[in-house]
Amino acid sequence: MQLSSPEMLAATMRRRGLSLADLARQCGCSKSMVGHLVTGHKTTCTRDLAERIADALDAPLELLFFVPPTRGDDP
Repeated sequence: MQLSSPEMLAATMRRRGLSLADLARQCGCSKSMVGHLVTGHKTTCTRDLAERIADALDAPLELLFFVPPTRGDDP
């Protein structure tokens, strides 16, 4: 999934008081992966990881990632 904004991810982490290591641990991914997303060096990840990040930050998936429309959604 495409990250909507590295700045939004970083700001949400700050509001929740989570470090890169904290978020990585809660999501089950590497600290470097989270770091790459926060800095914008990487702008995509799997839907599964995107959902785990949103859950760990207690934030709507749509706030952090562009969510593609599903089939049957109105244009």
